[in-house]
Amino acid sequence: MSHRFAIWTAVILLLGIGILGAAFWVYEKLEDLSDLESVESLIDEDFPDVAQVDGDTLIAWENAPDGDVLIIDCRKAKEFAVSHLPGAENLTSAREVIEFLEKSKRSPEHIVTYCSVGWRSSKLARALNKKGFENAANLRGAIFRWANDDRPLEDSEGKPTEKVHPYHSFWAGLLEPGKAASY
Repeated sequence: MSHRFAIWTAVILLLGIGILGAAFWVYEKLEDLSDLESVESLIDEDFPDVAQVDGDTLIAWENAPDGDVLIIDCRKAKEFAVSHLPGAENLTSAREVIEFLEKSKRSPEHIVTYCSVGWRSSKLARALNKKGFENAANLRGAIFRWANDDRPLEDSEGKPTEKVHPYHSFWAGLLEPGKAASY
């Protein structure tokens, strides 16, 4: 019995040390994400193969005489309902994007994805690139940067708004004061 007890004690002790180590690593990572610029840098590191476009570039593409831009908000429906970029489609996966393009018979010159800060949308842009959509890029800083730069947003009824769903209370601090919606 004492041999089994020693083994189980060692296993539990090692698991505890592993969990504490993981918690410390997560805490340090979150501490590094104290502002939107830090988050953008981390996304650049984690998605070096995904083109990141800024708001000015997106606006220029939209205003080009022959420019056709598909703007994809890949956040959850409840986040999209609070606010989104004008003209954005709420599509959360590469499969949904492909189905949308097939049904709409669109072949946009540019596909720009966004989420809250750019992590989910960079994943989607990467998936689209791998499916052959080399014109897919991520909106740098996503809707948080867009809102912080006082660019236009609309709610589920198409009315102008300045509020953004913060995804989680931790991320709300990356929005300028007064921009985070209550949820």
